[in-house]
Amino acid sequence: MHPLGMLWSLGKDSNVMLWLARKAFLGRVPFPVVHVDTRKKFPEMYAFRDKYENEWNLDLIRGECPP
Repeated sequence: MHPLGMLWSLGKDSNVMLWLARKAFLGRVPFPVVHVDTRKKFPEMYAFRDKYENEWNLDLIRGECPP
């Protein structure tokens, strides 16, 4: 099987998809989650990302989007 990953924009739709992936794999996402940082989000969204990265033990890959 090819390596898998899941994009996570921190928006409502990708949050639901991440939640469904956790539910499907019994509470653990078995592949990396990728967040491309545009640096245009509210500080609360970054706090949300950091909280769930730790709480859900995500393998989070953070990429930066050039301006």
